[in-house]
Amino acid sequence: MHPELLNNSTFLRYYKQWQDDPDSIVFAPIAEYFLMYGMIDAAFSVCREGVKRHPGFISGRLVMARVHLRRGNWEEAEGELMQALSIRADNAQAKGMMEEIAALRRAERDRLRVEPRTEPRPVALPVENHAAIRHPSWNTITMAGILAAQGHRERAKEIYQTILTGDPSNAAARAGIEALGSAG
Repeated sequence: MHPELLNNSTFLRYYKQWQDDPDSIVFAPIAEYFLMYGMIDAAFSVCREGVKRHPGFISGRLVMARVHLRRGNWEEAEGELMQALSIRADNAQAKGMMEEIAALRRAERDRLRVEPRTEPRPVALPVENHAAIRHPSWNTITMAGILAAQGHRERAKEIYQTILTGDPSNAAARAGIEALGSAG
């Protein structure tokens, strides 16, 4: 386990609760913490078991989708998001993540049109800047969209810029900054 997690009282409380009661829904924040610290396989294992036990828990489905995205499994991520949307069709976070995947697919198609290749090429997902001030797992296209919709335009712009620092070719982040610029 990551040494910083061993000193995080919130994580340890969740982890103990989950150890005491494996049916608890705290699997979702535990998996989020694992993702934050790059422990993708641990996040996958915890989340997979949690979603099996709580298939209707939307937050668990969303975390599982993020795990799949970090693993580069877009189809599986879309499947989790579709499950979340079947439970609650107006879930903004699931819709935003679906838009992120669509933007990544468009960017990949555009890149392949410019650079045709005979063999598949691994797709680089946006890298979140974990050194950013504030909660690093919030540095997503989805969170920026939510903040912008709530009127927090400067914070949304900061997140888009953080994403672009890690991935200068991120089309969704560029589009977000352009939309913020044209709306105000």
